[in-house]
Order: sequence, then structure tokens, then C-alpha cells
Amino acid sequence: MGKRIAVLTWFNRGRNYGQTLQAFALNHTLRRMGHQCTMLSYGRSGPRLTEEEINGLTGDAREQQREFTRFIKEHIDYSPRLREPEDVRCYLQGNDFDIALCGSDQIWNIHIPSFEMVYFFNFPLTYSKVAYAASMMDARLIREYDQYPEIPRLLEDFDAVSVREDSGKTLVEQLTYGKVRATVVLDPTLLLTQEEWMEEVALPQVEWNNYLFCYMFDVSVAQRSLIQQLAESTGCSTIVFLDAGGHDVSEWDGVCFQQIKRVSIEMFLSLVCHAKAVATDSFHGTVFSILFEKNFIALENGLVGEERLDRVLTLLQKVGLSKRLVRLGQESSVSLEERIPYPAVNVRLNQERSASLKWLSSALER
Repeated sequence: MGKRIAVLTWFNRGRNYGQTLQAFALNHTLRRMGHQCTMLSYGRSGPRLTEEEINGLTGDAREQQREFTRFIKEHIDYSPRLREPEDVRCYLQGNDFDIALCGSDQIWNIHIPSFEMVYFFNFPLTYSKVAYAASMMDARLIREYDQYPEIPRLLEDFDAVSVREDSGKTLVEQLTYGKVRATVVLDPTLLLTQEEWMEEVALPQVEWNNYLFCYMFDVSVAQRSLIQQLAESTGCSTIVFLDAGGHDVSEWDGVCFQQIKRVSIEMFLSLVCHAKAVATDSFHGTVFSILFEKNFIALENGLVGEERLDRVLTLLQKVGLSKRLVRLGQESSVSLEERIPYPAVNVRLNQERSASLKWLSSALER
């Protein structure tokens, strides 16, 4: 018999593709398992923005918010809008759920400005608490958790804990002195196969052919040169750049360059799916490059700390693609001619997917 599950995660914060897609994927996976899933619409921004609030946005952001809101309404079952932590407590305590589940994404990363203790379910519940693929931070910074002395106790209250990165497993086990054993699992987006993504989300036509898709939050001069080399080595005639960081397009002289902004979630997936090659410093950009079997490079983002890189490295190690990660300062040593052996990658990915689904199914039956 299916369980009634309330999920607390991030989705649609700042119109973020990865956040919304991981929420979609977890919602889809839980329903496919036969459970009833309600995503908690928590925060001051989210799918239940009023029309007045949407109209208050400027330019392309307004239309993109409408697209995100439409996608969420079509694909995700969510709660009434919960603006404060107290609203989350009252909603969970006042409804007859079987399981409260938190995750995925960086909900447990105390370096994130929007970090809140509510993502640890810091209040009494009469039913099970489960964490799926929660993301933390660099385990070498464990002492920074001293400012939140209640976290170890809250972790011990969970019936099952899984995390997205190797560093998260280390942190959970160190913070609880081994009382909580965490399992490293896949991000929810990877619980769906390529075929399932294409069945569940209608991908629109892309107006370019033979292009390299570039999805970057920050681009150094050396990275820009490497991206242009990748375009040349793969025979791409155009670089399609989805701007995530307000870049000066004049810096890309000498290439056929198309800059686009604020596309729909479906178009984001389509741009990856139909690309001949991909360059990205985004975790979920890397995820979908692997799912759609692209020739890709995952570039280190110089704007974020080491803990944000661990999520990409953990994934690439799991599927045998560590060499696709390009660290800052190592751009000149990268071989762009080596083909990615996707048959072998998919064997490893399928094994990891099966293990993650097995863990999730077991955690929900406890």
C-alpha cells in the first residue's frame, strides 16, 4: 500500500532549472513507486506566487516565472503556500502523513544564504523522517557546524539518511560520532533514464543545428579558450550560450555565438538533448549531459567553494568520468579528442540507479 509522503526541498527558488528538475524527478519517482507525494511549497518565492507578485518582476524574468509556474503546476503536486518555518511545522503536524522526507539539493549546506534549520525537521513528528540525497558542504569545514549544536541530535532523529556527496557522508557520520550511517545516493534527476525524461517532458524544437551548448555561471579567459577548442574539435559551427551570470558577449570574438537568456525548463532540457557537445560549470548541466550522452566537459566554477565541486566530482567518479572535470589552471592539459565510452558509463549509471532506488524503497518501508 502506498505511503503519504510530504517532501521538503527546494524548487523554483530564483527560477533555477536544477532545483525544479530534481523536485520533479523525486515527485515522479515516488508516484511511480505507488506513493502519494506532496511537495511543500515553502518560502517567500515559489510556485504559488500571486499574479501581482509575478507582474512585479521585470522584463524576461516575468515571462520565465510564468513558464516555471506552469511547469510546476503541470507536473508537481504541492501544498498550499507556506511562508515561515512555523507554517511548515503546523502543516506537517496537522496533516496525516506517513513520512516526512527532505531532499534533495543543498538544503543542509550551512554556507547557503537561505539555509534554515527547518530542513532538518526541527520539531516533533509522530511519523518517520527520511533524508534523500541531501547535500551539505566540504567535510574539512566540520567545525563550522559548531554554530548549530542541535544538528547532530536532529540527524539522529531520522529513520534513514542518504546524502548526495561523499563529503556529506563523512560529515553526517563525524557530526553524530558514528551514530548515524549515511548512504551516498544519486541526485533524483538521475533516477530517471534518458527515455523516461523524453517521455515525461515534451522537448521543443531548437532553432540551431550542429551547436555546442554552453551553460556557465562564471567563465575565465582560459575556460573560454577551452570551450572554443571543444567546439572546433567536435565540428560545432555555433556556440549557444545560456547566460547564467551576466557575461559580456563581446569577449567571444571569432566564433559564431548565440546568447540566450531565461528559457523554459523544457527548452533547457532540449538544448542539452540536441547539442553536439556541452560545456558547463553546473551540477545539473553535467547530470543531463551524461543522461543525454553528450560529449561534454565539466568546468570548475571559480565563484564557489570546494564543497560545491564535490557534488560534480562524486558523480563523475561514480560513472567513471573523472577526467571530464577541468579544474581551474588545468585547462591546457585537457584532451578533447577522447570519446566518452557511454556503453560502459551506462552500465555503471544503471548500477548506481538501481542501488539508489533500492535504498529509497527500503527507507520508505521502515
